Amino acid sequence: SDPSNMFEVGQYALPGYSVNVALSGNYAYVANENDGLRILDVSNPFAPNLTGSYNTPGSANDIALSGELAFMADYGSGLRIVDVSSAEVPTEIGFYDSPGFAVGVDVEGLYAYLLEFHVLRVIDVSVPADPQQVGSVSIDGYCYDLDVEGDFACVAAGPDGLSVIDISNPASPTVVTTLNTQGSCEDVRVIGSIAYVSDGMDGGLRMIDLRNPAIPVEIAHYESRGNAKSLAVQGCVAYLADGSNLGSYDVSAFACAPPAAEDSGSYQYDPESGIYQISWPPFEADSNGLPIEVDYYVILGNDSADGLVWDTLAIIFPPNPPVFADSALTEERYFYQIKAVTH
Repeated sequence: SDPSNMFEVGQYALPGYSVNVALSGNYAYVANENDGLRILDVSNPFAPNLTGSYNTPGSANDIALSGELAFMADYGSGLRIVDVSSAEVPTEIGFYDSPGFAVGVDVEGLYAYLLEFHVLRVIDVSVPADPQQVGSVSIDGYCYDLDVEGDFACVAAGPDGLSVIDISNPASPTVVTTLNTQGSCEDVRVIGSIAYVSDGMDGGLRMIDLRNPAIPVEIAHYESRGNAKSLAVQGCVAYLADGSNLGSYDVSAFACAPPAAEDSGSYQYDPESGIYQISWPPFEADSNGLPIEVDYYVILGNDSADGLVWDTLAIIFPPNPPVFADSALTEERYFYQIKAVTH
């Protein structure tokens, strides 16, 4: 109830290695590696107890729930679909035997998104007893986990960072971009337009602005005590598991944000000062004319009128005006977008 003062209230010892958990109602559904699916009744958090189990044929690495079905990434045994309408007697009703090793899964609508180390597969699960692959895409890096939000899947791609994949056409998913997160991206949760990333050893918790999925922008970074492996976000608090510690982080400044003001135009380069001067003053009001207090500006640039490739040029915090230097740019005129972010 108080994220700044967390303490354990109950536990239940499971065999093997518990790697992921999904919650629904009074139950916790645990991916328990070689021991498959374990279902715990947590209606009394002080005394959780085992309700039911199903030993999957492979190694249960991840789990996602949709209605009365549990979708499990079962490593060498692909995707397993388990009916959990009876918590006491979970029953497998379908499976998809993927070619690689299934390490992550998410479900959205009629599709399950099955992640292997280097491939994302889109599986039509409209008939749970007969799931069928409809599309796939290769991903650079060594993938750990994923989260699906709307038309995009965000993949934690290890040392390669965060990969953003367009899944609007399930038959032809496409990698939009990959952002180097400095550490090793091992888990991701997307809430609205913000991706929360656990970034491995010394990488901590990172927050990525995805309002333009083609140009993700890191907007915050919190150090952790150890190896940032897994995370969850509830309200305006992020919880990060980093080895032997569970940390809570107040992310209200970013997680509870209204829409940003934004506009576009062009600016001139001053060769004497090496400064790019934007042609109008900072935003002072939103689209309704109401005054805003800007937290930071994101400036994107393009050296041509086609607008196909936008580069993040700067993130500027008030009271500094949106004026910046960048020796890598040589064009005398640059088209730009400026976004004023307020929370």
